[in-house]
Amino acid sequence: MIFTDISDPMLEAAKKQIGDNPRATVVKTDFATPDWVDGFEVEAPFDVIVSGFAIHHQSDDRKKGLYAEIYGLLCEGGVFLNLDQVSSATPLGSELFDSFFVDHLRRFQSNVSHGKTTREIEKAYYQDK
Repeated sequence: MIFTDISDPMLEAAKKQIGDNPRATVVKTDFATPDWVDGFEVEAPFDVIVSGFAIHHQSDDRKKGLYAEIYGLLCEGGVFLNLDQVSSATPLGSELFDSFFVDHLRRFQSNVSHGKTTREIEKAYYQDK
């Protein structure tokens, strides 16, 4: 298993969750350029690649390239799961997603640090949207 991100705090959080698992590796990577795959081609092909809340930060052209690069890392029949934020078709859909996500962030924060209130988490979430 390889966990990658460009954010040092996210990488540290991953390391905490992974612990001493010898099958897991944490790597700092910036997929804003195609050379991000250079370190992963040795490990390829992958059965599953998961991206969470990251690809939407890229330009449309870069997204196309990134999807092609990910496809190139997958084995035949492999699966790519893009867990990313998209606009909902209705305001109710947006409200349900936001409510679910803020609740998830609240539960995550309560496990990591006891200092943030739900209101602080909501404020940070909506400012970053």
